Amino acid sequence: MENNQASLDILFNNAINIIHIIYEQEKINDEDINDLLQLIDNIAFLLKEDIEVSCSDLSHIKDSINKIDNSKDDESRHLYQREYITHFLMHLYKNQERISDEEKYVDRLSDIRNEITENTHQMYSSKIDLFYKNIMSVEKQKEFERMTDLIRDELHVFGVNLFYCRKIMNFIDGEFSQKGVFPTDLFFIKQFVHNSFFVLILTSEKLFAEANLSKKKNFGFDYLKNQISNSCSSNEIRSSIQGLFGGEFRERMKQGRRLRAEIKDLRDSYIAHYDIYEIEHIKKVALELFEKIYEISVEIFESISLYRFERLNITYKNLIKIHGFKKTVCENALIHEKKHTDIDSFLDVLRKKFKENLQTRR
Repeated sequence: MENNQASLDILFNNAINIIHIIYEQEKINDEDINDLLQLIDNIAFLLKEDIEVSCSDLSHIKDSINKIDNSKDDESRHLYQREYITHFLMHLYKNQERISDEEKYVDRLSDIRNEITENTHQMYSSKIDLFYKNIMSVEKQKEFERMTDLIRDELHVFGVNLFYCRKIMNFIDGEFSQKGVFPTDLFFIKQFVHNSFFVLILTSEKLFAEANLSKKKNFGFDYLKNQISNSCSSNEIRSSIQGLFGGEFRERMKQGRRLRAEIKDLRDSYIAHYDIYEIEHIKKVALELFEKIYEISVEIFESISLYRFERLNITYKNLIKIHGFKKTVCENALIHEKKHTDIDSFLDVLRKKFKENLQTRR
């Protein structure tokens, strides 16, 4: 018990000495922050032991880090412990050095917290077997990031077009027949849906196209899957990746290809023969088909992106944890989170114009 208390005192003194070094650095040295975090982790370990501590503040810290919400994941609990102890160490250092420059103190504390957050995030990323940075060379990582950015952007565009098409078609198929607008006012939104269907058809084709790696053509999920396998740094990792691409992933890919096959007739007839002025007669099943493709594409992308977005940074990790992968990565929050969007405002103008013209005619 006494040995533990003595060890704790030594750890605190050593930690404050490193804080003194870091405090005067213009840019925090990685080696120093690593040494500090090692001491902080050792302090946390001892505080979890059944020992009596020498002051009330330390007793409060001991109680706090031993009562962390068990609903939090390991990384969040570890980060909380590190930040809590860091605040206490900085407070001790401030009093010991009689620091009066409050602005500098706050800036340094913020800098150290940012370093701790980033260090903790990277530490837990390194423990994920199939995290892309753990299985690829730096060159292959950059190529993977570029490819996943392309697919994310495709899904953004896909989702936005689905959103607007659904709003417009509900208006044309439902509200227009009941409350009315002038048919001449529908030219623009009909043209928009017409163009959107081109985008939805072609994006669906691209996402589930069969890869042609030799010619570097037909980039989509199949291409990315093969690119990942070819980018693995060892046969053992490649074997693990092949396991990922079985089971549910394989079934989702089959579902996506079946849905893509259903689009073929729509693609052939729509792009070749479609009449823009009959757009209100588009069967809703077509839009529902695209919505199914989008949902399956999001599920495939989440698994094939190899934790890239979950481990992008701590903020992105928390956003995905709260809102889910689809909303955080694949949707445009500027339209999906708003109750009244730009298309709603446009439709409001059509309604208002129709009513005003009716009153004028009377």
